[in-house]
Amino acid sequence: MVDVTAASKWREEVQRGLPTVRVGLLHGKMSGDEKAETLTAFKSGNMRVLVATSIVEVGMDVPEATIMIVENA
Repeated sequence: MVDVTAASKWREEVQRGLPTVRVGLLHGKMSGDEKAETLTAFKSGNMRVLVATSIVEVGMDVPEATIMIVENA
């Protein structure tokens, strides 16, 4: 089971550390439209940091993404 609350708190902490950068959140309980909107913003560079649950392990094609950390994978 994915802890959406923990991911949300982690996003908030990252945002506090990077106040001038747009930080997003992606998790499996989001609607399809919300996921698509978040991924579009990240892929376009409009959102520079994405905190996600293990949903990203199923495949993410973002050539500009240089670092991915999967916690508790």
